[in-house]
Amino acid sequence: MTYRMLRFLLLSCAVATTLAAADNPFVGKWKLNQDKSKFTGETMTYEKTGSGEIKCSTGGLSYVFKPDGKERSGFLGETVAWKKTGDHEWQTTHKTKGAVTAVETLTISKDEKNLMDTAKGARPDGTPFQNRATYERTSGGPGLMGTWKSTTFQTNAAPIMELKEYAGDGLTWYSPAEKFTFSAKFDGTPGSVTGPTIPAGASGTLRRTGPLSFELVEIYESKPFWKGTFTLSEDKRTLTAIGSMAGANEPMKATYERQ
Repeated sequence: MTYRMLRFLLLSCAVATTLAAADNPFVGKWKLNQDKSKFTGETMTYEKTGSGEIKCSTGGLSYVFKPDGKERSGFLGETVAWKKTGDHEWQTTHKTKGAVTAVETLTISKDEKNLMDTAKGARPDGTPFQNRATYERTSGGPGLMGTWKSTTFQTNAAPIMELKEYAGDGLTWYSPAEKFTFSAKFDGTPGSVTGPTIPAGASGTLRRTGPLSFELVEIYESKPFWKGTFTLSEDKRTLTAIGSMAGANEPMKATYERQ
């Protein structure tokens, strides 16, 4: 859960890249302002399947697992290994390209109404990160089963992005900490997405929607899974990204400030 929030931050950064290509004033460094952003409203559902597995679903994506510590396919090319570590606690290890990207701990309150989710790990440049989120149960039970909706989210790994011009009418965005690069033109042609934690099959498209706004569609294995619109303020000091995954109930908002 909280690890996926970090992925959203990376996606919204990638969109900001689109702004730099049109006007040189957008080229530079941008940093997330968490106080002006909104990363709550995500819903996550867990349900038992007929085969004895558990299905995890969110934003139009899903995978199945058992809490036996064995690796299985997860979201967007990663693998996950779940294990039960207490009466109301589970631990999930996330890997991409065989490398551990995060270890997540999920703890349910004794009254089973709330869930605390903490994800820890190291970014590709070696710096540590920790994401914390709280969820409220909206349906189901007992235990993990049912639907949960996020109410708070905080990360100590606020992304910083570097924007550079690309191919005359496009942009390259680079994250020093994540070593994540996205390059594309504004003609809707899928652009490359590369990085140590980016799975094969990832791409994205960029299109202008106005003088100071753009649209990004993130794609995995030829299927769109995330879409957002990004708007630059009139003073060109703030960049706001509003987007969501396919099937998500609420959009999320990321606000970046020029450094």
